[in-house]
Amino acid sequence: MKKKGIITLCVGVSLLGGGCATNNTQAPHATSYPSSDQQIMQAGHHWDVLASHEAANIITSVGDKTPIYLNKTNSETSPFSTAFHELLTSQLVQSGATVVAKPYQQSVTVSYKTQVLEHNDRGYLSPKPGFYTALASGLWLAGQAIEDWSHPEALIAPIVIGADLFSGSWASRSPTELLITTQVQNKNLIVMSSSSIYYLNSSDESNYTESRLKSIKVVNK
Repeated sequence: MKKKGIITLCVGVSLLGGGCATNNTQAPHATSYPSSDQQIMQAGHHWDVLASHEAANIITSVGDKTPIYLNKTNSETSPFSTAFHELLTSQLVQSGATVVAKPYQQSVTVSYKTQVLEHNDRGYLSPKPGFYTALASGLWLAGQAIEDWSHPEALIAPIVIGADLFSGSWASRSPTELLITTQVQNKNLIVMSSSSIYYLNSSDESNYTESRLKSIKVVNK
């Protein structure tokens, strides 16, 4: 009876606090976005994949008969900009688009920009959903196998789970990101604009920035 009374009191206090108390704050509470994936750009092949994707977008927007002129925005000369210009040209030509060496009245102009974002303080980044569940399952299976040595083959399961959890398929979340924007302009009208964001290995930043440009630093204050 005494225990039941204590439980009833606790529930009553909880309801009273939730119903009558006012939760005031001088600033919004920080919340997280739903879990999502973001690719990491770390190979020349990835540049070609991006070029193929953008070529398809461009042709969808203007058709394969419209003359297309590729312009290097602000005369960019970074390794990525130089390579992307050639890769995008190749992907457009291979897809049957009409690519011209010089702009003229009937042509549209394709340009692209890159921005490197550096995050000084990203805070705590939680692992993917299911990480701890899978880890705990692996540890439990290992414990069961150790207790029952008559079935040592059971140790294979936690080993496989561990390999999946810690294999190279898990890309680290770098504090450096790359924003790439491709646009198609017909005279004064922008007929297509496509932006993509990727993680970068911090040591690869020089592939995407000009010597005269500085990367953008994103700082939490």
